[in-house]
Amino acid sequence: MRQFEFAPSANIDLAEIHERISEQDAVTASLVAGRIEETVESLCVFPEMGKQTKRKGIWVFGGTARNPFRVTYRFNNDTVTVLRIFRASRNDIQF
Repeated sequence: MRQFEFAPSANIDLAEIHERISEQDAVTASLVAGRIEETVESLCVFPEMGKQTKRKGIWVFGGTARNPFRVTYRFNNDTVTVLRIFRASRNDIQF
């Protein structure tokens, strides 16, 4: 199975998401972070379950009712690299 890593921009995204949600509910913030991590772990097994973006080698996955966050990533035989994490309702994210 592939390993995963977070690019610096994804680490910042995840910290901001957690901080924003924690302002209202720390338990929910931890649940959301866990769901995002579950998504990334799934991508390690099935990286092609996402959709390719217009940029070669960049994929996006997520944006469901259970987890309203999208993960952009790239992968090779060994690693899934998470590039950005953002709410599915946002359309201003560049990657």
